[in-house]
Amino acid sequence: MPDHPLPRGRAGSVGGRLHHQPGDVLAGPRPRDLSAAVTALRRGEIDMGFGRVYPAGEQGLDRLASRLARLEPVDAILGAEHPLADRPVLRPADLRESILWSPATLGKLDFLRRFADHFGIAVEDGAVNLGLDHLISHVRADRRRFSLLPADVALPAGAGARSVPLADPTPLYAWSLIWLTPDRHPLLRTLLRQFAETGLRRRWLEYDAVRDWLPAHDQAELRRALNVPDAPGHAGQ
Repeated sequence: MPDHPLPRGRAGSVGGRLHHQPGDVLAGPRPRDLSAAVTALRRGEIDMGFGRVYPAGEQGLDRLASRLARLEPVDAILGAEHPLADRPVLRPADLRESILWSPATLGKLDFLRRFADHFGIAVEDGAVNLGLDHLISHVRADRRRFSLLPADVALPAGAGARSVPLADPTPLYAWSLIWLTPDRHPLLRTLLRQFAETGLRRRWLEYDAVRDWLPAHDQAELRRALNVPDAPGHAGQ
């Protein structure tokens, strides 16, 4: 998942260049994968980025700090010829006879891998993530295929594909703000506080352990963001 493609409530509207005062924070847009944001941070192209933070051992996130900012529902994207394309809503279990198409190798798209493993769904790997049109064309190429996208991503008109909400449970994608340590920019703390205040007001970190599915690592990130002790949640991986 472009790990992925912004949230309901538009967290991205807080990003971009913040016109506060001289020395603006440069916040990168959602990248195709976390490594793209990390690369931009280390090159000094941006001060802060967005991405889903994998377990540290998988990403080697040395010198990076992060804070969970948004839990975003994802929808299933199906071609018009898919047998389930006319359903108003789908359960992840309904997709077990389908094939999850990954726009890049699963090694880069950790969320898709964990989703497929947890719900027992076969996966077909793409090679390189070339964007939304590329994803849709590959989903349409085989009526058994589907993929996942954020719930508020609008598909192009005439795309020949449908976006179907997922429920029972609803998968949530964990977007984090990421930046290099030590914290060098005088406005980063202000930006973090604004994200926290906006997230609380717009319920960006709302999670129901019965209704939603969140990978175990993301559950830990949520507890850290909310500063609460470990608690059981919907079984994740």
